[in-house]
Amino acid sequence: QKTFESKIVKNFALNLIALPVFEDLNGKYGKLRNINYAIKIYFLFLDTDIDLMFFGGDSEPIRIGFDLSRNIGKSIEVHGEFAYTFKDRAYHFNDSYNFIEEKKEIISLLAGFTFKSETETTLTVEYYYNEKGFNPDKYKNFHNSAKNAYDLSVGTSDSSYINAFSTRYTQINLQLWGRHYAFFYVQQLNIFGVTDLNPNITFIMNLEDYSFQIIPVIAYSPYQ
Repeated sequence: QKTFESKIVKNFALNLIALPVFEDLNGKYGKLRNINYAIKIYFLFLDTDIDLMFFGGDSEPIRIGFDLSRNIGKSIEVHGEFAYTFKDRAYHFNDSYNFIEEKKEIISLLAGFTFKSETETTLTVEYYYNEKGFNPDKYKNFHNSAKNAYDLSVGTSDSSYINAFSTRYTQINLQLWGRHYAFFYVQQLNIFGVTDLNPNITFIMNLEDYSFQIIPVIAYSPYQ
């Protein structure tokens, strides 16, 4: 890491990582004797924190991306992330219940802000775009394919249909199934004047089908 006196670029850091895969080391990152690489460049540019990242190798598609964060005044921080994956594997079912595998370029991005008040209230609002997720038609095909596999297994007393679907489900492996999401998070520190009583609530909405999750949490940690 290097610090500069310049008003334009004040800090710079470079990290280089190699992930070789052996029998007892980094097995989840690829096939035996594969090597994957990661590069991360950080710099503080005009008071904006910026990371540039690269990841790829023998067993992983090439990914490039960046994230940035900047404070606006004392109370507001804005941030964003962008990632581009070259020839990533994407899976879905078509309307004939066939399992489709394709390689395509994938974009994901996030933009949002965090507001912190003088009363120790924190509000975070974000939008997330996940190109690898399902649009409403693909999501419908997924559910219809699951029902079809179940009906065939029950109707024929043959579990191979539902087992095959379960294998495909594992291959899809999506953390978020949709493409467009809104995220809201609110936390209040020391609520009602009680030290270390910090409740928060998270609200996540799929902006295409309007399904949502609400996750309330009450955290009390008096012995930290």
